[in-house]
Amino acid sequence: MYCTTHLRLWRLNATYDIISIPKIEETVSNRRQEIDAELASLPELPTDNISQAVLQELARFTQQIQALMDGTNPSLHSAWSTLNGHLYEALASNLYPTFIVRDPSDRAVAAIQMDIDGPEVIDLDSESPKTDRGRFETPPRAPTFRPKKENQEQLASPQAPKRHVNGAEKVRTEALTANPFTTNIFESYRMKITIGDIRQTLVKYSKPGAPGHVDFRAKDELCMTSVKVWEHPVEKYLDMVVAMVRDHSLGILDQVLCKWRQTQLYKQGFELLKAFFDRFENDMRTAGAQILSLELYKFFTINRKAFDRYQAAEFSKISEARRRRRANVLAEQQMQGLNIRGDERARRTALDARIKAIMKDNVLGEDPFKTEIEVAALVRGYYLAAADRFCDQICLTIHGRLFTQVQKDIFHYLEKELGLHQGNSKYFLLRPCGQSF
Repeated sequence: MYCTTHLRLWRLNATYDIISIPKIEETVSNRRQEIDAELASLPELPTDNISQAVLQELARFTQQIQALMDGTNPSLHSAWSTLNGHLYEALASNLYPTFIVRDPSDRAVAAIQMDIDGPEVIDLDSESPKTDRGRFETPPRAPTFRPKKENQEQLASPQAPKRHVNGAEKVRTEALTANPFTTNIFESYRMKITIGDIRQTLVKYSKPGAPGHVDFRAKDELCMTSVKVWEHPVEKYLDMVVAMVRDHSLGILDQVLCKWRQTQLYKQGFELLKAFFDRFENDMRTAGAQILSLELYKFFTINRKAFDRYQAAEFSKISEARRRRRANVLAEQQMQGLNIRGDERARRTALDARIKAIMKDNVLGEDPFKTEIEVAALVRGYYLAAADRFCDQICLTIHGRLFTQVQKDIFHYLEKELGLHQGNSKYFLLRPCGQSF
């Protein structure tokens, strides 16, 4: 019984197989036609003297890379120049150290300076004070008026000199992105301290029996703290330079080897070029780290003209902001003892006029934070002079050393790595990408 059933099942399967064979053959035939059609649409590989043709194309690739690195082809240098301008703008105009020129002791000093015989009554509709026999009412304290755009207690950014940028490329790159180094992430690392913080640093390095002496170690610490903000922007800058060089170079290789996209030559060529620029990236990062470490080591400059010029300009800005702050505090305290008639806008106008009068008559006396203001100007001056030097140095290193090294090392690099001088390259070049090298 078992044998009979098994025989019947075998005959039934055989019948189904015989019926399915024509369908399988039809499916295979249809697929073969599809593959033939796809292959027919692909460009044919050159077969006549293929080794010589590949060597000629790779020689053209080398020439184009060298032209890219020395600026004969301006596409890379133009984009890189714009990026350099962004870096300099960020370091000199956005990430500079900020000093807050107010201190809690300002109000106590202003109270000592103020000497009022009695309540003075001001009619805000007239230009001069006059006596009022009515009841004296002390008005509520008015808030200090500050411009909307920027707090006067924090200094405006210095105007950095403009860098020359290739005009044609500038239009294209501006459309890509804004300055990538002025984001809140980078600005969160910038130096922001008060004049009270500066005083604490000076006290830390003070010497007994030497009043007024400012130890150089205090200046050095503040200056080095101010330039530490460069670490993160420079890292991003190097990332972007590497990406620029890599993208431009791989684009050139794709154009040169486009006729061999389906072969091992194309695949292996791209892998070798990526490895080449990995080494370039390592060299560039090492050079950038060395330059940055020098800037973070100790206070040093011999460019006395630039340093003195920056320091003098920053002292003028910081001291003026400090005088404005002191005059503001004194004027507020004087206004507290006045019986004011008029609206809030008129009161603000009167307060501003009193501030100007205090600053004009120079009644503030010597600033108790005079030394701290001078140190703040020195720190800002050094920062700006060092930023000029640092940006020039890192860009010059990339331009004069690393780009030049690429020009030299790229010569016959792919030809050697692909073994095109060994005489058996034709067999390798004709292999599809699916086959092993």
